[in-house]
Amino acid sequence: MAHSKEAGVICWHEVDVNEIETRGRPKSYDVGELVALLPAEGLATGEWEKLAKSECGMSRATFHRERQALSKAGRVLKSKVSNKWQPIKSS
Repeated sequence: MAHSKEAGVICWHEVDVNEIETRGRPKSYDVGELVALLPAEGLATGEWEKLAKSECGMSRATFHRERQALSKAGRVLKSKVSNKWQPIKSS
């Protein structure tokens, strides 16, 4: 079921599977892609966010949510020396 797209018409109608639009943000992103954007020397938060938007199509809110989750999971860290986000290499 979907809303009518006809101007001035307010109703529901059945739609074919091929007509279904995907809207809103995807349910998940490939966090590996987000980590892969970070060079070993790291990036400032704003630089990393801009890359995430241009390379992954990620919104600002989603970027910060994923960055926080990656930090909690121990996959990235923010250097206290350079103040840049860096990937954590797994052994």
